[in-house]
Parts: sequence; structure tokens; C-alpha cells
Amino acid sequence: SGVIYKTESGGLNYSNYTQIFKRYNINKAIPSNAFLYDTINIPLLQNNWVVDLNITLDTIFITPTQNLEVALIHLGVVDTLVYRVGGNGSNFFNTRLNDSAAIPISSGTPPFTGEFKPHKPLSQFNGLNFSGLWILRLYSTPTNNTDMLTGVIKSWGMTINYNVTIGIKQISNK
Repeated sequence: SGVIYKTESGGLNYSNYTQIFKRYNINKAIPSNAFLYDTINIPLLQNNWVVDLNITLDTIFITPTQNLEVALIHLGVVDTLVYRVGGNGSNFFNTRLNDSAAIPISSGTPPFTGEFKPHKPLSQFNGLNFSGLWILRLYSTPTNNTDMLTGVIKSWGMTINYNVTIGIKQISNK
């Protein structure tokens, strides 16, 4: 109605939530020299945004891990989570990628298990709408010219902390 209000910290009234999304029994073969995609679709929720995000690569059978690239795509943002790590070792089991982890994934050794800092920060998803398609993209380079398949993804998931705006409260007459 012709009035512009300015809010300083504390003006938005919101609630903080955490949700876990998992994909089990995927059993998709990871092709050599081609992309493999798997998607988690989160239904539309109004007025929400990502505050923190962690990814779990529950089970990926692959040898060698140094050929694997894993990225997460959401609302046009592409984040490389794993980029050719671990030498000739094999597999990822309950591997949690967390920006606040002490050990970078590049310093880990296969089989990867436990908590690691991803190749690039997951914080680039902060502030984005929580809803929509979250796409895990895997790519594996061949170890030789005859490799057609390099591994299998069994399961993965996300833990998303997000805020939902539930109103705006007046904090002063400014």
C-alpha cells in the first residue's frame, strides 16, 4: 500500500527443520564415459530455503575410485562432491559429505567410510528453495578401452536443514 518496510536481523519469523531423504535399492550400473543420474524429488513447499546440506553416499561399488566423479545438481547449481579420489582403491560405504568435516575427501582412502569435506562446498546450495529435483550425477572414466561398466550405485541420501518463513514481525518503528 505504498509503504516500504526495512527489517534488520530478527524481523523474519521462521522455523528451522531437518529432513532426511534416502534412495535405496537403486542398483543402477555406472557406465564408462557416460553420465548416470539419480533423482530425489522434494514436493513443493512455499517460503523455504536451505540452511545446511549433507550428502550420504551409502553404497557405491566401484573400482578404481580414482575414475569416479560425483556431482549434485539443484535449481541450476552444479556442485562437484567427489572428483577422482582414492587411487586404485574401491567403494564408498556410508560416506557422509559435510562442509564442516575435518578431512577433505581428497585426503581419504578407500573404501571411503565416515565423514569428509566434499570436493567443493555444499554451502553453495544455501539460500536456495528446498523443493524440487535434487539430481546426483555420476561419471566414470574407463580404465581401459574395453570397460563398459565401472560400478554400481545402490543408495544415497541427503540431510537438509532448512528454514520456513511463517511471518514477518515488527521489531521497531524503523
